[in-house]
Amino acid sequence: AFFIKCPPKDIYSMLFVVSFVMTAAIALAPNTRFGYLNYPVDLAFTGFALYFENRSPQTPPVSKIEETELASV
Repeated sequence: AFFIKCPPKDIYSMLFVVSFVMTAAIALAPNTRFGYLNYPVDLAFTGFALYFENRSPQTPPVSKIEETELASV
């Protein structure tokens, strides 16, 4: 009910929520192989990678010459 009222706002938080839920399900399941913990770990690493990739510095600003050339196209 909580996720219906407050869904994750971006892909990073969604990946972390899914990895947490999968980890809890694997830990609480009676006959689960612990090799399945690879999946939530992979999701969490993917979330970190996407988060830090999008936080990297943006491309440098374009010079005035390039800006006028692009505007004329």
